[in-house]
Amino acid sequence: MYGRNKREAHEKTMSSYQSFAWRDAMSVVALIEQRFSLKQAQLVHKTLGEAMLVKQAAIWREALSDFIGMTEAQRAAYIRKMAERGLDQQSILLFLLLAVIALVRVQEIIELRDQYRSILVPGRGNRITVAAVHDFGNAVFALGLSCPWPDDLLELLDQV
Repeated sequence: MYGRNKREAHEKTMSSYQSFAWRDAMSVVALIEQRFSLKQAQLVHKTLGEAMLVKQAAIWREALSDFIGMTEAQRAAYIRKMAERGLDQQSILLFLLLAVIALVRVQEIIELRDQYRSILVPGRGNRITVAAVHDFGNAVFALGLSCPWPDDLLELLDQV
């Protein structure tokens, strides 16, 4: 066969998207540092606790998705509008922190997808595929139920 060796879409890794999500999370951290401080963000994270963070992330699910889809310039304008609408500074900080956590989670989900990509395709046995889908679902589900402090990301920033 001549030409490039083309692979099916499900066979390709999503590493470029994973890298983008990571860089985007760092960009939102920079926005936190411009407006607040990481110490303030960590205090808010610690003070609210896991249950409240998960609850607030669920409330802001759609807004967080919209925010993640924005450019950096659009994000700055969006944050200004949040303040103009009367959202207090601590809530804005919490929103930005949850955006960072969401972007780190996206990166982790993409990593999981890449680990399971060879199994989650047509052509395998039904039992093998169904078991793999179950394992994949459990792994994604486990990621989605928490809002941990993004240690890995912040350690990387300290090295820069």
